[in-house]
Amino acid sequence: MAPLKVLIMAVSTLSRAVRVLSPRAWQITLRTETVTVLTSMPLHVKKLVDKVFKRSRKRDDAGSETSDSSTLYLPVHNSPLNETIVALRRGNDALIHHPELKQSVSGLLLLTENIDDKVDPNVLEKLGGELKQLLGILKAPELSNTPSVQGYARNLASHVDAAIQQARSRISGSSTGQSNGQLRDVAAITALADSLHSAIEKYCGQITTQDSTATSSTTKKKARDFSGQVAGALTIVKESLDGVPVIGLKAAIGGLLEILKAVNQLIDNDDDLMKLIDHLQRLVKIVSLPPEDDAQLIDGSSRERINELTEDILHITAEAEKLKTQNTGGKFFGSADNASAIEGLMRAVDQATERFQIAGGLRLEKGVARVEKGVQELQVGSGRIESGIGRLEGGVGSVGEGVGRVEGGIGMVKEGVQRVDKKIEQLEANIMSAADEAMLNNIQPRSDNARYNSASQTSASFCLPDTRVAILTEISRWLENPEALPVYWLYGMAGTGKSTIARTVAKYSDERGSYGASFFFSRDEDDRRNATRVFPTLAHQLACYNPSFRPHITAAIRINPGASTAMMRTQLDKLIVEPLQLSPPYSSPVLIVLDALDECASELHIVEMLNLLAPAIQAIRKTSNVKFFITCRPEVHIHSVLTKPEMQAVADVSVLHDIEKSVVQEDIRLFVEHHLTRIAENMLPKGTTWPPEDEKDALVEMSDVLFIFASVSIAYIGDPKFRQPKLRLRNLVSSWVRELGSPPLKRLDLLYRQILTAALPEDDEEEREEVAQRIHQILGVIVLLQNPLSVRSLDLLLQKESDTVASTIGPFNSVLSIPLDDQRPVRVFHKSFPDFLTDSKRSGKEWYHVDSKLHHGYLAKLCLTHMNIFLRRDLCGVGDAFNEDIEDREMMLAARIPPHVMYAFLYDCYRFVLYFQDAITLGASQIYKSALPFIPPSRLLSLWERELGQSVRVVCGREAEWDTALFRLKGHTKAVFDVAFSPNGSQIVSGSQDGTVNVWDARTGVILKILKGHTASVTAVRFSSYGNRIASSSRDKTIGVWDARAGSLLTTLKGHTLPVTSVAFSPDDTQLISGSGDKTIRIWDITDVRRATTINILEGHLGLVSSISFSPDGIQIISGSSDKVVNIWDNKTGVLLHSLKKHTGQVTSVAFLPDGSHAVSGSSDDPVLLWNTKTGDLVRTFTGHSKTITSLAVAPDGSRVTGSSFKTIFVWDVNSGSMLEEFRGHSERIAAVAFSPDGTQIASGSLDKTVTIFDKRIGVRSARNSPVGHSDIIECIAISFDGSRIVSGSFDKTVITWDTKSGDPLYKLEDHTEPLNSVVFSLDGTRFASASSDTTAKIWDVKTGTLITDFRGHTKSVHSVIFSPDGTQAASGGSDHTVILWDAKTGDIIHTLKEHSGMVTSVAFSPDGKYIASVSSDRAVVIWNAKDGTLLRSLSGHTEQIASVAFSPDNIHVVSGGRDKKVMIWNTITGALIRDLEGHLKDITSVTFTNYGSCVISKDSENTLLWTDLGSGLHHRDVPSSLAEEQNVRLLYSKKWIISRKQGAGQKICFLIQHDITEFDSYGHIFVFGTRSGNIHILDFSPCINI
Repeated sequence: MAPLKVLIMAVSTLSRAVRVLSPRAWQITLRTETVTVLTSMPLHVKKLVDKVFKRSRKRDDAGSETSDSSTLYLPVHNSPLNETIVALRRGNDALIHHPELKQSVSGLLLLTENIDDKVDPNVLEKLGGELKQLLGILKAPELSNTPSVQGYARNLASHVDAAIQQARSRISGSSTGQSNGQLRDVAAITALADSLHSAIEKYCGQITTQDSTATSSTTKKKARDFSGQVAGALTIVKESLDGVPVIGLKAAIGGLLEILKAVNQLIDNDDDLMKLIDHLQRLVKIVSLPPEDDAQLIDGSSRERINELTEDILHITAEAEKLKTQNTGGKFFGSADNASAIEGLMRAVDQATERFQIAGGLRLEKGVARVEKGVQELQVGSGRIESGIGRLEGGVGSVGEGVGRVEGGIGMVKEGVQRVDKKIEQLEANIMSAADEAMLNNIQPRSDNARYNSASQTSASFCLPDTRVAILTEISRWLENPEALPVYWLYGMAGTGKSTIARTVAKYSDERGSYGASFFFSRDEDDRRNATRVFPTLAHQLACYNPSFRPHITAAIRINPGASTAMMRTQLDKLIVEPLQLSPPYSSPVLIVLDALDECASELHIVEMLNLLAPAIQAIRKTSNVKFFITCRPEVHIHSVLTKPEMQAVADVSVLHDIEKSVVQEDIRLFVEHHLTRIAENMLPKGTTWPPEDEKDALVEMSDVLFIFASVSIAYIGDPKFRQPKLRLRNLVSSWVRELGSPPLKRLDLLYRQILTAALPEDDEEEREEVAQRIHQILGVIVLLQNPLSVRSLDLLLQKESDTVASTIGPFNSVLSIPLDDQRPVRVFHKSFPDFLTDSKRSGKEWYHVDSKLHHGYLAKLCLTHMNIFLRRDLCGVGDAFNEDIEDREMMLAARIPPHVMYAFLYDCYRFVLYFQDAITLGASQIYKSALPFIPPSRLLSLWERELGQSVRVVCGREAEWDTALFRLKGHTKAVFDVAFSPNGSQIVSGSQDGTVNVWDARTGVILKILKGHTASVTAVRFSSYGNRIASSSRDKTIGVWDARAGSLLTTLKGHTLPVTSVAFSPDDTQLISGSGDKTIRIWDITDVRRATTINILEGHLGLVSSISFSPDGIQIISGSSDKVVNIWDNKTGVLLHSLKKHTGQVTSVAFLPDGSHAVSGSSDDPVLLWNTKTGDLVRTFTGHSKTITSLAVAPDGSRVTGSSFKTIFVWDVNSGSMLEEFRGHSERIAAVAFSPDGTQIASGSLDKTVTIFDKRIGVRSARNSPVGHSDIIECIAISFDGSRIVSGSFDKTVITWDTKSGDPLYKLEDHTEPLNSVVFSLDGTRFASASSDTTAKIWDVKTGTLITDFRGHTKSVHSVIFSPDGTQAASGGSDHTVILWDAKTGDIIHTLKEHSGMVTSVAFSPDGKYIASVSSDRAVVIWNAKDGTLLRSLSGHTEQIASVAFSPDNIHVVSGGRDKKVMIWNTITGALIRDLEGHLKDITSVTFTNYGSCVISKDSENTLLWTDLGSGLHHRDVPSSLAEEQNVRLLYSKKWIISRKQGAGQKICFLIQHDITEFDSYGHIFVFGTRSGNIHILDFSPCINI
């Protein structure tokens, strides 16, 4: 109603203006009326009317002449108009922020100030009165909530129609003789205005008095009828005003017509929107799922489609509701945009229902086929079977009826779409704006070199005229045919000319304006072999070449700025699919070219890309005429995608090498003739007839169907450096006679041999051998380089004299691209050449054969040599700056580091970068501070030690060898129960107690996917034999089968009645087996994974089935159970073949050996058993471990078995049974182990929440520099008060003292029988105390390690022990809820303090020895009198267990902290709470005061430290300046960083700890820490810190 009210006010105002004015007074009255309307309307209406009025006025003024005689200046003296003018002046002052409106008001006031006294006072009186009346009307209550009334529209229409008819008759009969072009019949217009005004007033009156029973549809019909009649009247008025000297009148009427147009559009929008919402609601009802009792009628696939359609409809409904609830102003001014939005929603409904219809139709056809098959089988049955057939046929009819209902719904949607369908006006964006260009540059990383015509591909060729005519014609027809499939896939073996065709097709489309984008893969260039750059590159090119696509891609980047660096699925959706769907349809096809997919470095990435592309193309083709031209070799991994139904549905495949040989050879003949003619013109005397026909025919014949053969031959013959084409062609042809019948690839090998041999000198055998060696060395480096280098850089890398490389590779212009510019890289023309050199079957044992392993070793040695020569401290001069603070890092590196040295940086020192990646990533200076000090001294990299002069000195803890752990993968939040490698070894899958399945990159350790779907712990995970699926079992009693590449859940298998413990794929991936706590093994048929069924249930175990596996041939199944039995079953029949009963404990793991005739089993008893699976005999036992075997795995070659026991991985030799190696690295029990497919790595999953990958090739057992040390997690550490000694206590029940200066262990104490909890030195440094879970506390002599006191007063674990300041007494707290004060010399109990109701976690003496403070799990802080043991006060405030307590240096305050993450500071004397501090995110484990007591330092379970200033109560995550005065605060540790300060200086971050620290302490420049693996590290910072 609100837009209708605006219309009423506007027309009413105009009618009043026309009715009250004489012809000579129109100008000022109209202006006054217009301004009055504007000042009274809502702000959004003011802006529209003023805008329309100005635009129309300009058109009116430009088209009419104004006479001075028509202008009358009105007096304002003693007139009712004064009141209005005064109001307008006030409005003028208030319109500062509306300059256009202010200008209109100012004009009116200027007119009134220049009046004379010739005006009829009656006119003034009437005008003033009308304005006042109008002002009152405009201030009347809004009519937006008043209902419409039936019949009012007809009544109003009759009034307006009568007024129009009267106006027409008067105008047609009026005089046209007015001088100066004045109005022909003012009376007619006045009468018309009177009629309009009467009709409007009557209409308004009827609306305001009517009840609220009318419907919205009646309101809309009335509004549309009324606005139509008014528009007709106003059009007549406007047409009658030609020549009328009233400035702005015609413009005002034009503006009102614009408002009418907007109102009509709004009404149409409301109507369309309501119909759309109504239709959506009906669609939801149609597709609503049936009640649960009918749910079995709908299978999982149908339910999934229905749910998908329902989600789409609900999403569209939500968008429609947003438009419906939009405020009136938004609807009015956004009417045009809203119309487009509604059109888009209708299109979305059409697309969603069409997808559902297609999928449902296909599903229906399959269902009908199955029903028919069922009918045939059931015809031989009884009447009950016939009845079942009837029910099935009825079900088919129901499905058909449902499809019909959906089709009917689709028809309704299409009808609506056709009614509102309008073409979106294309943007005029042929010239890219600077803003767009800047936005598109944000699409990174991309590969501009991958474009078909990029500068890096200048040497690439196109098809010659009249060659490849048949295939190019076919491609051209495909491109122009709108009915053709959207993908043309050109498939062909190496050398058949695929890339040349692709480049020609791209050029063809570019010349015709249909080019979209291209990506030409190449193994030689880093940015062109990376599939993760494909979609950003295509998106950038599409935006550059297609203006209509550009605004949508820039909008996508603005909304999703990180899309180009996200996973490929997100890249494709956000950068290509969604922008294309929003772009207007292209009238001509837009071509995207993807060439040489086989050149992608990662098979996994290219397969993932293609799997994503198939459904994306299906989505795109519905709205955009985009086509894809793709080429590749017939590689297995690509072929597996090409044969999938979803790809075959969009791709038309053409096999290039299957094209008729005669056709290809004719093209090759044209190619050869063209190039040989050019060679003759450039190299032979004019008029020479060459080549001979027989030699040319031989070249064509030898080429067979390989264009690469002809191309290489031509390049060799016409090499400009030799200029001997006749001789070279003759030599080639003469050597080919015997090879004409051989396969094409063998002929290509022969050509390469000829080219290589021709480069050798003929006479001097010694020189020949020297040149051959040099060629072999240089070509080997060129073909194996990860990134190509220039001739100059190759000279430097190979340490050759200048131009050595250039002169050596000069004869190979036919196989290498050798730029004239020695700064540009040398590239291989075609991949077939490096394939020939590195394949021993093709190049044999000839001198030019390149052994990849040996040559890579040679390259590594070269790299290390250059690093040794070139590298120095702070090479780029960045000092201590972090990487994120350095601008233009890439440019700086390029300027400071030559390409050949950069190559060495990037591709060598793998372990160094891998091990210290956290530190190196932060900044270059951390290489020297946090990485180099820990390099194993026995490795080549120890040559860096010359740079360690100003770095930290590792006193104890430097690794003797590289850690065997390559990666420690952190991503799970709970224990990891199982791990497995993918068949190609590129990925690892893990299952966790947190309910997730994680997929990791086995090379980098990066997490690739997190699969969520289980509702409980994941117990087992496996890759399928082809690597395309993952199976996971769970305690939620289900098995999940996932798409390994997409990460989507394919199906959930249900049937077990208790948690599923294990799962395995059959070798052919057609079956899946699962073991469960319900004592059964289920065999599933997963041929059609979405319809997987149980085909057998094996019963025979008497306990939980813990582990299962298929034999390598899939014939047998082995299982282990908690019933201590290993069973071997026949997979086909389910018959139990052998029941093996040698274990005395629960069987935890079983596995077949690759020969299928042997298997291993592990259990909770000691030995691992090797069985003969044919006879059931025990063959061998493997021993050496002392605890339960939790998991077993067999090496791919069957020579080794690995198993996990507690925190150790063992490796045994299968033949001898002897133990080969041990691997340690986890801090908690290991749950699973797995061998990599090549047998070089072992992956393990642990209860410590990590997956660790061990390098089997290193084979290091220990990383400690002394055989004396802890074997388990370090629980407590302390440094003596003079800094000379360190004591450590471990979970392994031992105590070790260390010499701080040398790092040597002095002695190891093994008197405790349970893990250590606390160690502390006495103030004089002569003794230390230890507390253990064995209920004892002991005092030792520091110098000799002699036991002085053995205190046994507690009845449970002792958690804390402390000396009194004078050293005569000790206090301890334990799980028995007591604090005991005892004699430090005799061990006699002085006082037993009983107040706590929970275990005592920490005790402390005050510095003056008068008080003891204790804290407990009972959440109380208790202060005792140390002299008599009396309770002084018990302080309450903590809400969780308290972990630590300490006194301030002045004895006045006590600080406490615990699991409630709070630090509380108390007054010792009064017990008052001084401060209650929050700031930690994890449980607080330790609190203490600084030496001067100005700050409290608190540490949490993540080793994060907070410094709290007692004066201000403020927290600091950095060392606060107030600590500068406290001389002993030298080294502090927080969040893996060791932080130092010196007096008067600022903070300095010195060292990033790479280890998993459990406990630490510091004294002066010494920092000591312990790790979960039991190692002690002592660091001396004096070389790098001036303390």
